[in-house]
Order: sequence, then C-alpha cells, then structure tokens
Amino acid sequence: MRWLLLPLLGAALGCPKPAPPADFTLRLGVIGEVGPVAPDAQSGAAALATDLVFESVIRPVPGGWDSRFLRRWERLGPRRWRLELKEGVRFSDGSVVGPGDVAEAVRRRAVRVVSTAAAGLEVETPAASPLETQLALAIVAKQVGERWVGTGPFSVTGQAPGGLVLTRVEAVPGRIHRVELIPCATGREALVRLLRGELGGIPSLDPANAELLDGVPKLRILRGNAPHAIAIMLNPRLSAAERRALVPAVPVAEIAAAIRREPCCGEGSPPRLVPPPGVPLRIGYPRSLVFRRAALALRQGLGARGGDVRPLGTYDLAGWSKDFDLLATSILVRPPGIVANYLRTGADWNFTGYSNAVYDAALASGDEAAASEALAEDPPMVIVARRERVGAVDARLANARLGDWGILETLPEWEVSP
Repeated sequence: MRWLLLPLLGAALGCPKPAPPADFTLRLGVIGEVGPVAPDAQSGAAALATDLVFESVIRPVPGGWDSRFLRRWERLGPRRWRLELKEGVRFSDGSVVGPGDVAEAVRRRAVRVVSTAAAGLEVETPAASPLETQLALAIVAKQVGERWVGTGPFSVTGQAPGGLVLTRVEAVPGRIHRVELIPCATGREALVRLLRGELGGIPSLDPANAELLDGVPKLRILRGNAPHAIAIMLNPRLSAAERRALVPAVPVAEIAAAIRREPCCGEGSPPRLVPPPGVPLRIGYPRSLVFRRAALALRQGLGARGGDVRPLGTYDLAGWSKDFDLLATSILVRPPGIVANYLRTGADWNFTGYSNAVYDAALASGDEAAASEALAEDPPMVIVARRERVGAVDARLANARLGDWGILETLPEWEVSP
C-alpha cells in the first residue's frame, strides 16, 4: 500500500503547477461584419485586428508619447518637423521598415513629406494641425499582394468560420498565441455564445449585459476609460452669442448620470441654469441606446427649449446640421490635441462644418491659450464625460485589461493561467 502514499507525499512536497498551454487560443465575439484587415479599417473584427497587427508612428502613454519607429521629433518651424528614425524595426513578414514606409504612413494622414533620408524625414503638417495627433493616427503598414502586413505582435493567418484568425509572430510563453475574432449579428447573440462557452470573451459589451455576467465563475468583467467622450455638438448655424448662452445651460451632470443609468442631482446640487429664450431646439443622436439616453436627458434639462428628439438616418452624420440644432454623439478626446481634428476648418473629422479663423491661426502657431479663448468665444460643443469601456474575458487571463487607446492594445501582455 506504500504506492498509495506517493500522491499524498508529492502534494505535501509541493508538486509544480501545470504550465499554461503554449498554444492558447482566445475566441472573441465581435459585433458586425469582418471586413478586410487594413490600416483604415473602422469597424467590426477588422478594426479590432488593427490593434494587434499594426502600430502607429507614435502612441500615447501616461505622461507623453512613445514610438517604435522614431528616436525623436523636433520642430523646425511653425509647420515643419524633423523625424529621426530608429533602425531594425521589422514587419511581420521579416522585411525591414524603411524611411519610405514611415513616409507613406504620414502621407495617409495628409502630412506632406518634404525630404526622405536613411536617418529620417522632414515633414510639414497641414495648416493648423498638431503633429502628434497626426502621427498617432498614422499606421505603419505595407501591402503585399492583396493583404496588408504590419509591425504588431500578431499577423492575420487565416479565417475562422466566418471570422479572422490572428497568430502571434513570435511565440511568448504564458501568453495568448492565437486570437479568433468571431462576428456576431447582435450583442445578445454574442452574450448567449459567451455563456454557452463558445467564446472566450467579448471586448466591447453593453453595460446592461455586463450586469448579467456578475458572479459567473469562469469570466472576468473588464472596465476602463475609453479615449472617447459623450459630447453635445452645437449647430454652427446658431449664432455665436446663442451658443455661448447655451453652453452653461447644457445639463452635463444629468446627461452623465443618464448614460450610467444612475440617479442625479439631489439635495445640495447646484441650481440648473436656465437656457436663453427662443424656439425649441431640435435634438438628434446616432442610433444607440447610450446616445438616446443622452439626448432625452438633454431635452429634459433644457426645459421649454428642449424640442423634438429623433435619431439620425443611417450614415447621416455628415448631414445632421440640416435637421438638428444639437447632436448627442461621441468624439475622441485622447490623446491630447486630437479634438482639433473635429474643429479645424476642413479637417477630415469636421462633420459639423465648424470654422473659426482665429482658432485655426492659434493652432498653426501652437498657441494653446489663444485656441482655448477662440473656442470660448465661439463654442462648437460641450464635452459631457468620458465613455466607459466594458468587456468580459476568460477568467484564466488574470491580468487582462482594456486598452486606453486601442481596446485590444494590451492583449499581447495578457498572461494565461493554467
């Protein structure tokens, strides 16, 4: 019977824990279609894949910026910059990233390349455009045949049933080796498949659904700040004087509470400012429960000035100002300076048609104080609150968290427990 004691003896001496699988695959549910993986992918599985396959020229980090491609960048004039390149960075296919690849990345962001050399580039930003925000959006990638390759830790290696397969370029012990991005038609479908065990996570989850997962032992809820914020856009067709008067009357606290589905403004809250008299203001929002809640809270807070609340038509964001006076929507507010891409005259995200020559000139000269003063005199919007990211993943991923910029940018560091 001595052999029966051997397992007990091994336990007493502390048997080593089993190692995590070397080929751990994480299957993530994604709302929407797959689409082609490319630097400009904006939605669905392809957009999430960009966090793992590609890298931007610079990226925001706590307290500043970092880059795999640049040693430094320095201003040579109001719009002229020198970018000093690092050596030895490679694409996932093994080829070296050269000055031409970085030049092409910044050109896609409308930054003019003045000269190119082995050591670096000289570039010129568009009028009144901060360099850092353009570099943070400039994706380094190259096209090989019909597919794009990047410098990220993963590459596209195939198709799952109806989805994408990403495999780590260089295996790392104790980390996720393969990611499958599985498209789901609705958030409800993704939730059901997660609870059935068909998925190992949902990176973007409706907060109401997250409550249903509390206490599920094999899952962890992830929460973090998104780089976006809920904003109330003011139609530039309203006079600057009326917009200045409306800004302090926008019920910011009520809107933020409505988004979180929490009570607001009990005893001791500051009195609500009364909006200036006038005709009721038409309020629009993109089709989403979050934006609808924001729009309804806005109408209630404006009292008699709160008018009709209606969703925008499909793909009608650019034409909202024809039919609405106010718009409850979402914009990027991180990294610092990126809001200029919504406000600069002619900027690619300027869907409101806002134009302010004083603001443009202040941006071009790098005078942040003057830019802020110009916006105070001629306000284009009211920023309400940062949006929250909510996700759920396999509980074995002990240190999983959502990224502050790309939602899956931290996934390469997630550790897999046995």
